[in-house]
Amino acid sequence: MEIILDAVTRWKGAPEKVWNYTLGGYHIVKKCPKYREQSLLHGPLTGKEAQQFTDPARRIATLLQQNPELDAHYRASSGVIV
Repeated sequence: MEIILDAVTRWKGAPEKVWNYTLGGYHIVKKCPKYREQSLLHGPLTGKEAQQFTDPARRIATLLQQNPELDAHYRASSGVIV
């Protein structure tokens, strides 16, 4: 997936699972670029703004990678049988 944020900045490489991840029905990564499209934001994208698109995607990728281990730990600690 590749998102063009402005003339010099693009965001690419988010895995499909990260791109489609929802939390409470809210597509976190998909919403990030839409905030930049608002006409109230003028001027080029700053480095800090570009990083704000990257950070949530990295965190979600880490959570998705650790899901099996986290689920196993939860089952072991809570006595839940799945």
